[in-house]
Amino acid sequence: MYVTRIQSKRRPRSHHLALYTHDESVTTPQCNTRPAPNAVRDLRNLDGSLNPSTTAFMGCHVFFGPARSSEADFRFPPGVALRLPANAALEFNLHYVNRSPAEFPGEAATNLSTIDKSQVQTVARTLNLNNTFIILPPKQRTTLTRAFPVAVRTTVLALTSHMHSMGERFEIRVRRANGIESTVYTSTDWEHPAFINFDTPIVLQPGESAY
Repeated sequence: MYVTRIQSKRRPRSHHLALYTHDESVTTPQCNTRPAPNAVRDLRNLDGSLNPSTTAFMGCHVFFGPARSSEADFRFPPGVALRLPANAALEFNLHYVNRSPAEFPGEAATNLSTIDKSQVQTVARTLNLNNTFIILPPKQRTTLTRAFPVAVRTTVLALTSHMHSMGERFEIRVRRANGIESTVYTSTDWEHPAFINFDTPIVLQPGESAY
C-alpha cells in the first residue's frame, strides 16, 4: 500500500498519538514474536511499575506517522507516498494521563488514504531523530543538544517535535556545509506541538546536519 494521507482523531486528554510498524529485519527474541492483534498493551502495570513485555517490543518500532492534535490531517504532495509493506501491522502508541479519581474513556482512530503504485513518483520515509540520553539535574534548567548529520541528500517535507511536561522549548536547527546555521522549527507547547508542512521543502546535502 502507498499512503498519501493520514487522518487521525482521538478523545481529549491525550497529547500524543504515534503510529508504528515493526522492523522485520531485527531477529532479537523480543521482536520475533508479534503482540496479539487488536489488544491493548499498557506501558505500566496497575502498581505503576513498567510492563517489561511492552517496553521490550518498543525497541522494534519503526516510526510511521504522527498525530499532533486531537484532530490531524496530513497529506503528502502529489506523487509522494509512504510505503506500507504487505502483511504489515500498525501499532497505535497513545498517551493518556488521568490524575483524577474518576475513569474516562481513551480512544483513537486513523484513516489511511492510498494511491496506486503507478501514481507514485517518490517513496517517502519518516525520520525519527531522537535523543534518548537525557540527564536533568534537579532544580535547574538544562539545555540538551544532539546533531544528526545526513549521509545522503535528504528532502524534508514536514517537521514536528515530541517532549513531555518538563519540556519548555524545542528547536530544530540546520547546519550547512559552510557552517551557516538557521532555526527551521520552534515549539513551546509540549502537549500540542506544532506540525509544520513546508511549501518549499528543506534539502540537506551529505555532510550537513539537523540538530
